[in-house]
Amino acid sequence: MSWPVGMAASALLGTLLVATLTPALAAPEGCRSTIVSRTSAPDGMRSAVVVDWACGIGGYSPDVTAEVRVGSTTILGVDTGGHAEERPRIAWSNSTVLTVTVPNLSFLRIATLQASGIHVKLRFDPDDPAERAAWLAANHLPPDPPLSSSGSSP
Repeated sequence: MSWPVGMAASALLGTLLVATLTPALAAPEGCRSTIVSRTSAPDGMRSAVVVDWACGIGGYSPDVTAEVRVGSTTILGVDTGGHAEERPRIAWSNSTVLTVTVPNLSFLRIATLQASGIHVKLRFDPDDPAERAAWLAANHLPPDPPLSSSGSSP
């Protein structure tokens, strides 16, 4: 799949993944949101939620992005283009570790992988670092930053 580079740069809202005690899902003006899945941490104290956000931009079709959040901290964003198969998949490894799986060939903006006592392990599917590096270069995107030293790697 090939996405215009500008789409990744302009994408700010979209599918939203929230790991919080009580998620706040107030939609910005011009956007709509739909919760598409929810999973609770093993201790029941936190939940991860995937929310589809669609935001109209001018006369263009809606812009849909996956944004991973822990509380009010943005962890990462993934441009989904509105395709369900591009959404992040989430699973709790334990009460403080959330595994997020994203497509290998996806526009990805990583902000941090730790917040509010939760460590996020990022996985790519399929896990092919050489293919990802070539795809990023072909789309004139910088390489992914180094991920956590605790085993999360692209």
